[in-house]
Amino acid sequence: FSSHTEAYAMTMFYEYTRNLKEVIAVYHVTGEADFLVHVGVRDTEHLRDLLMDAFTTHKDVAHLETSLVFRADRHPALPDLLD
Repeated sequence: FSSHTEAYAMTMFYEYTRNLKEVIAVYHVTGEADFLVHVGVRDTEHLRDLLMDAFTTHKDVAHLETSLVFRADRHPALPDLLD
């Protein structure tokens, strides 16, 4: 791919994932993966179906990895880092 073609494919994939109803957030990241896609699903069967139907069939997806979140804690607001 030329850099223009690759950038276009990444933009199109980003837009594609944003429009899936299970997608909570999409992150374009550095490293081996190009994207981190945060999804909300009913159960592992729903996750498998989503991966098979929406991602493995996409022409620009060459590799998938999944991780399950067992616990998450978030700060309710961003810290004040200006001081």
